[in-house]
Amino acid sequence: MSAASPSPAPVPTTAERHRWLTGELREWERDGLLTPDAAAAIADRYVVTADAGRRFTAVRVILGLGAVFIGIGLIWLVAANLDELSPLVRFLLVVALWAGLAIAAELTRDLVSAALKLLTALAAGAVVFQAAQSLQVPAYRPHLLLAWGLGALLYAYARRSRAAGLVAITVLAAWYVWQVMDAGGGVVTFTGAVLLASVASVALAALHPDSWRGFGRLWLSLGAVMSLIGAFAAAIPYSGGSDRWSEGLTAGIVLALGLAAAALWRSTRDEQVELGVAVGALVLGLVMSLWRPMTYSDAMVPDELTAEMWLRTGLAILVFLVIAGGWAVVGARRGLPVVSAAATVGVVVFTTFQSFAVFAPIISGATLFLAVGVVMLITGVVAERARRRIGSEVRS
Repeated sequence: MSAASPSPAPVPTTAERHRWLTGELREWERDGLLTPDAAAAIADRYVVTADAGRRFTAVRVILGLGAVFIGIGLIWLVAANLDELSPLVRFLLVVALWAGLAIAAELTRDLVSAALKLLTALAAGAVVFQAAQSLQVPAYRPHLLLAWGLGALLYAYARRSRAAGLVAITVLAAWYVWQVMDAGGGVVTFTGAVLLASVASVALAALHPDSWRGFGRLWLSLGAVMSLIGAFAAAIPYSGGSDRWSEGLTAGIVLALGLAAAALWRSTRDEQVELGVAVGALVLGLVMSLWRPMTYSDAMVPDELTAEMWLRTGLAILVFLVIAGGWAVVGARRGLPVVSAAATVGVVVFTTFQSFAVFAPIISGATLFLAVGVVMLITGVVAERARRRIGSEVRS
């Protein structure tokens, strides 16, 4: 008899892909396409690892940073008004640079091509701003960001470049917040705009088909980061500026609700949870933004703090920690280290800010960090035990 062939080495994969494969195997087993033994043998060929799917190598980071610096330098060069050249020559020069980068991106491969596509999306901004300058259009207007973002977004999807897509969705997010704030507004207006953009981004992520999963992950990451920014702004105990209602907020509400409804109709349970975190952050953030019993003239002296001020401050901290914890879980489940890192950094920055802005006269920053750390440690232990128990029940 011939010796049994050695079993192949397990293939590393992400938790998200492994959950999808396990679900598909169950469906195929119910439909009679696979026997239970065959389904188990297929599942055993894959193992979930923490590093699977992470491609943030040193070369990728260096190329990405280099492309970003060159793109920013190019836009800065345009904004500096090259007085030695006429507007037409400057415009043609910028267009030639943009076209050259786009062609070079198509002639190269892998990491170099990705870096050049990122640079092409950034150079599109230089083309837009130079065109506006040549046409005597004011440069400091939000609609220029809209033109840049839409052009970069079309290029990103046409060439399936997530690097260019990152530039595009970031510019579009900045445009919407700027557009809303341009009509006049304070902290409440800013918080509403950021959190509405977050809900729309998370909903768009859920609406992406499987063939565009990479772009969906970009939108989800953007939505998580903006949700954290909005929750941070909502927790600030003081308000500033005159908040005015604008057409941008109305359009944002309609768009966010429409996209959220469409996403709920066709999304999976994980995507519904992500949308729930974004919508919850929106509702809680608006409530905390509108409820600000403190003013700039109020001194943060323990004897002068009312019960309402204590309650609002405590709830604001709790709301942010819950939202950050929710996004940290989403980042871990989805294999998105950027989201998990943003949630972790957000908690550290938020705790530091609160210790100096609110609790400095009451409790030291070190004590506050210790208290938050103990709570998070206990929560993490409980969550990990629950995850292991649920996982063992699913496997059995």
